[in-house]
This record gives sequence, C-alpha cells and structure tokens, in this order.
Amino acid sequence: MTGPTLEEASMITRIVCLVALVALALPAQLPSPPKQLEKFDATLGHWTGEGTVVMQKGMPEMKWTSRTHARKIMGGHFIRDDTRIDLVGMPGSLCFINFIAYDTHLGRFIQYTIGSHGQLGVNEIDWIDDQTFETVHTSMEMGKRTVERWIHKISDDKVSYTGQSADTGAWWTHVKGTNVRQKQGKTINLDIAAFMDAPAPEEMKKLSAMNGHYDMAGKWAMAPESPMQDFDGTEKIRSLWGGHVQETVAAGSNDYQGYGALVWNARDKTYRRFHLSSFGGFHGVTEASWAGEDELSFTQSAIFMGQRMISRSNLKLDDQGRLHSVNAYAMMPMGKPFNSFKAKYTLKAAKLGGN
Repeated sequence: MTGPTLEEASMITRIVCLVALVALALPAQLPSPPKQLEKFDATLGHWTGEGTVVMQKGMPEMKWTSRTHARKIMGGHFIRDDTRIDLVGMPGSLCFINFIAYDTHLGRFIQYTIGSHGQLGVNEIDWIDDQTFETVHTSMEMGKRTVERWIHKISDDKVSYTGQSADTGAWWTHVKGTNVRQKQGKTINLDIAAFMDAPAPEEMKKLSAMNGHYDMAGKWAMAPESPMQDFDGTEKIRSLWGGHVQETVAAGSNDYQGYGALVWNARDKTYRRFHLSSFGGFHGVTEASWAGEDELSFTQSAIFMGQRMISRSNLKLDDQGRLHSVNAYAMMPMGKPFNSFKAKYTLKAAKLGGN
C-alpha cells in the first residue's frame, strides 16, 4: 500500500473493540470483494448432512445429522455458513458459525469459527487441489494438547469431509460425514441453549448487562497527523447459546456492516474476539482483560499501511453494566501514540433476542 485509501481506513475498524466505524466521509473507492473467494462458490447454498463422530479415542461411534446454509455476506467480502448438528439419540443440538475471508496482504484464506459451547477459532485454509481443501488447528482436550486436521472434498453436489485427531499417540478419525446440496432450504435457527445446558462462564455472565441496541456517535483518525472525522451508527449486542458467546452487529452510513464475536478463554484467562467489516476489514484475535470494575481493555497488533501497528481500546461501562464509551489509541513504529477512535453510546433497547 502506498497511501491512505478508504481500504486502509477500514483497517482501523478491526483495531477497535466491540465497535464499528460507520460513517467514513472520504470520497474514495470502496475495496472490491476478493475474487479468490470464488474458489468456495461450490460450497454455497443449503445442505443436509449425516455422518459419525467419536468423542474420544476408543469410544464408540455416534451418528449425527446436520443442516448448513452457506452464503456470501457484506457485499461478497466474506462467506458465512451456519450449521446445526443433532446427535442421534441425544438431546440438544450443536451450532457453529464459520466465516471465510481472504487476506490480500498475506495471500491466504482465513477461517473464523464460533461454536455453541463457547469456542472461538482462527485457522488458515489450504487448497490441496481444485476440489480439496484442509484446515489444521490445535487445542487442549481433556488436559492434552490435541491436533485436528480436517479434509473437505467437493464432488458435484456433495461435500465429504473427515476430521482426524492426535494427542499423545497415533491419528484417529474423529468425524466423518457428507453434505448433500438441497434445491431449497430454510434459515437455520441458531437461537438455542448451550449443548446439554452447560452453564456459561462467570466472566461471560459479567458482560450480559451490556446486551442491547445502541446508537453511537464519535470521531476517528486514520493516522497520527490526520484530523479526526465524525461518524455515527448503531450497534446491537446479544448473547448466544446460553451466554457462551457475545455477538455484535453494527450498521451505519455508506451501507456499512460489521460483525464481531467474543468468548472467554479459560486456559489463557482472557476474553478473545474477532471483527469483520463490509469494507473488507478483518483481523486475527483481539484479547481483553479488566482494567477495573467498569472498564475492559483490548490490545492488538496488526499490519496497517505496510507497518506494524499496536493498539489499546478501552471500553467503559456505566453503573448498570451498559456500554457507555470506547476510547482507542494506536502507535506505529516511527510515530507517537495517537487517539484513533472515541465514541459514546446511548441505549435504545435492552436484552435483544438471543438466549
């Protein structure tokens, strides 16, 4: 990148916690959706699936069925798929929301995943050939470091997939299944309780008072020497899946849309969050911790205008736990810290939907 464009301005949005920059006044061309996402066009649409899962190595297989709806969102900048899985003979359902993005700076596909038992994952997607792609990620399962490798193979109107796991021993098959395309389908209801009614972490319950529909207004700056620009918009915050995930949906002028999701990571004892914007902005995971009883501080490192940028965004709550204001500072290697974003929020309606 050689100069400050609206695309670069959108990168600031991914620095700010639980916030969207919504009224960019720059007379510039919005970034086009990445054509590379067309590689996933064969996965779009409505699907039904079935297969088996082995919860732990050595346990018997369990059968499952699923429904998936995949489509492009935010003007084609991202692909979103909603999946609901039912285990045969078991009460309750598992839900997942996946987003696929293409990082034009690094030239790679990124997948963001949130699930109904409170997980948040960010993984790279690698294409093996024109019909096959894979993801690999690590996690802690039952106190053991576990690696999972998922292979998806596209064939006509079917997608078959296998998930393999390994911890301290050999690989074993965790999941195998096949999705079949449907000509028509309904919107998948994701507003369900957590699987097996698992209680949400206390750290997530502490944020539940923040749920609601807000008007917001403030100022933002793209660089240390640039003047701050006015913006306004709306933001809706709600809990999903019994409070295990907090979802943020933002809207504003220039047809702006934003989506964010936040969870509590018990192992690292931190909140983790990602954010996507219709201007094409997205980033890795932002982490947050409490800086007092009523202030949550988010920190992040990102690439901006070809340089590494660090930021700190402080989210202030009022005496009822509602969102009151956000103030963000950023710094580049060769510059001083500058106020990149500040906004105040006004509650319009509390406790929006969700569960």
